[in-house]
Parts: sequence; C-alpha cells; structure tokens
Amino acid sequence: MRGKSDRATLARVRQRTLGICPACGLAVLPSDDPVWTCPKDLRRTHPGFQDSPVTENQMVRDGDYSRCPSVHHLDAGFCELLMHLPLHGRCYELGNY
Repeated sequence: MRGKSDRATLARVRQRTLGICPACGLAVLPSDDPVWTCPKDLRRTHPGFQDSPVTENQMVRDGDYSRCPSVHHLDAGFCELLMHLPLHGRCYELGNY
C-alpha cells in the first residue's frame, strides 16, 4: 500500500514537463500523448528548423519522408537521442509544426 508521500511523488513525476512544443509553444506533459520530432522536420520558416543531410533520393529509397538523419541510419541514432523535441499529439495531428 502506498502512503500519501508516495502518491504525491508519483503525481509530480507524472506531470513533469518533457519540453516545449515547437508547434504551439506550450509545455508538453507525459499526459499530452507526446510525439517526438526532429528539428530537421520542422517547417523551414520555424525558428528551430535545422538543415538536413538527407536527400530526396534517400527518403524515396527508405520509404520514409522524415529529414532526420537517424531515421535513415546516417548518424548512429545521435539525432534521435539528443535533438528530438516533444510535440503534443494534437499538434502533430494538425500538422502545423
């Protein structure tokens, strides 16, 4: 059986902010159904956009249209581990990022 302090700690952990959503600028919580996205997949006019080494031919070859180098095995997963941003699930669905 959990005590009051255990429940309080669990509640704080569950609401820990994962980061700031690049689409809407609000905090992303674990309860927001986050989708992790690469800064290279943001729209070119977004301030957080980064250029990508991935070419159109690589995207077609791999059948994945992400510009993330990790998706195309170009950087041993470093981009995915270090650079990806949390995006609200609802913002991802709207596609406005």
